[in-house]
Amino acid sequence: MQLESSENIAYTKGAIRHYVRTYLTVKSFTLPTFAQKVAPILSQLTGTPKEPSRFELDAVFKRLSDAAKHASYEAVLVKDWKKTPYVLWMGTEKLGSDLSFLNSYLLWLKQYGTARDWRRLIHIYLRDYEQLSTHHESFERQNSAIREAINSIELKDRLIRWHKREMQYSLFAKKPKLDVIVNEFIECKNDWRLFSERTGLEGELAQVGFAAVVGDQLLKRLIDSPSAELINAVQNYHMHENKLRFPQRKTQLIEALISPWLNGKQLGEPVQKAVRDWLLQHFNDLRLPVHDRMHWHAVRSEYKKIMLRWLIGETLNQFFEIIDQVAKDSHWSYRKAFWNAYYKIHAFEDAWVVLGVDAKYYARRVFGEKISAANLNGAVKQDHSVLIVKIGDLVLADWSHDGKCRAWKVDDRFCPEIYKPQYSGDLLRAPSMQIVDSHVQDGISHQSSDNYLWQNRLAQFIYEHTGVRVYQRDFRI
Repeated sequence: MQLESSENIAYTKGAIRHYVRTYLTVKSFTLPTFAQKVAPILSQLTGTPKEPSRFELDAVFKRLSDAAKHASYEAVLVKDWKKTPYVLWMGTEKLGSDLSFLNSYLLWLKQYGTARDWRRLIHIYLRDYEQLSTHHESFERQNSAIREAINSIELKDRLIRWHKREMQYSLFAKKPKLDVIVNEFIECKNDWRLFSERTGLEGELAQVGFAAVVGDQLLKRLIDSPSAELINAVQNYHMHENKLRFPQRKTQLIEALISPWLNGKQLGEPVQKAVRDWLLQHFNDLRLPVHDRMHWHAVRSEYKKIMLRWLIGETLNQFFEIIDQVAKDSHWSYRKAFWNAYYKIHAFEDAWVVLGVDAKYYARRVFGEKISAANLNGAVKQDHSVLIVKIGDLVLADWSHDGKCRAWKVDDRFCPEIYKPQYSGDLLRAPSMQIVDSHVQDGISHQSSDNYLWQNRLAQFIYEHTGVRVYQRDFRI
């Protein structure tokens, strides 16, 4: 068997020499043609062999399982030993956890295995690395065998790239140098192509197993020592072609990116906005039930509250900018100052905007997909919009133009539900609480804004029902 392997290698080297001689002596044989001819041969000599079909592996798994059950391996075919790495972690009863079977396979590999056979084991070892958490002894025996092979006189030259990687990163040690690998990614300026060439985490290995464990170490570093550089590294490491590289790490990724603000670190408003926009781009608006179920349901509440606060701030900023453009009410600036006062003290538990036709057109043109808002339908003017906020157990709806501000208790049957995609004007004018005792009608009109009449009355009403207080100095223009 070893002789057969040597003959194959000699044949491969001979084929390469043949193409080199042809290239040097025949002018019509161009360099691209030479590369096309030699690349597949080099791939066979140094690359990871192609994984067999599932049908073929099922058959191999059955034969090896039968051999392991009877603890008899004399009849195991060479071709089955060669494909053993692919079936180590198949099925419910893992062959990789059967130390007797594993010892027999590693013994065969040491006696007869070629460099290609070792590359198969290395590939599966790194691919299924997360099995380590439940199969420590199995992985220790594998990594010990791999280290011995890549340092051996017989195989060192043929496995030279893995030998160098082991020397630098301790990939096959009991405790790999994860921090060194994280530093490598940062030194590569977040270039996955360069990083993968250096570490061997290419192709399939870039999205599973050991690569995911390195990603965990990068998240841990961000949590422990937050910085804008690490945030950028985390975002680049965990995304591949605009998709999550490790979908099973989604919750940990979200929490790690928000963690600096949970822990009171001041990274600056530009960094905060960049993180918020990145999370919105990839995980959507958590205020909408469909996105909450899909992306945010497992994120812990303290992290969701921070993201919600960021979203509320963005919602208000966008709403104010929109209304600044479409409102002709000279007193709009007073309403803007009033609600900003509550936002600044983090009084809003929720905030949602309902845009009329004119406002929606402007919003889409200016903010594009970054705007999250509902549509205002029914018997309303095109330039009207509504701001809905929740403070304590009060829900308030304030109209952008000549409409009132209305308030409901959250358990009131007329209280509008927040985060709906569509609202009618009638729904937002439904019977509501009487804000001023001396008034016959519900709600409050925006009269005497420059004297702060309605603002003081509404602020007092909110305080009486929620305990949240702002003062005139907080919303004065």
